Amino acid sequence: MLLGVAASMGFQVFRGDVKAVKAAFLQGDLGEEDRGVLAETVKELRDAMRLEHHQCIKLKKAVYGLVNAPRRWWSRVRKDMEKLGWVESSTEPCLWYLRDKSDKLCGLAVAHVDDFMIAVDNTSKFATDALQRLHQAYEWGSWESQDFVQCGTRIRQEYDGRTKTWGRFHLNMVDYAQELKEIDIPTQRRKDI
Repeated sequence: MLLGVAASMGFQVFRGDVKAVKAAFLQGDLGEEDRGVLAETVKELRDAMRLEHHQCIKLKKAVYGLVNAPRRWWSRVRKDMEKLGWVESSTEPCLWYLRDKSDKLCGLAVAHVDDFMIAVDNTSKFATDALQRLHQAYEWGSWESQDFVQCGTRIRQEYDGRTKTWGRFHLNMVDYAQELKEIDIPTQRRKDI
């Protein structure tokens, strides 16, 4: 949906991933201190914190591997998007709309864990300011436009120099498909199918 709307409205699409999912979870909300979760540290962290091998740490935030870490991260994203002026879709909780003061649609954003795609009308100062605020809200690993990979799909967007708008998209999954491994189904099981 995001790509279709972006193409029809001439929005430029950006892709960003919040500095690896493990780090994204560390950017989530506080909340573990009330649970009193203790953790044994990996050697690198133990050395950096100058801890002895028998010492542990008390968590203040959800970290990768905790069952509630994705929920804490998602809670932070939802709050941040609302604070930045994006409105969550009532039918698709990973999709947000951005409307300017005259209620004109000027942006869309979609999130998949720590991967975001944001489409904005780059002729709108309101939209480009909102994009900049979103970019400043997190520590991003990569931030791309025009030609990028999102969830295994290479996405390339064309710019029309005549109309000075962004438009058509080309989607390609060849690299993804070539990396797929064949699933071996035993002969007996194949007969059962």
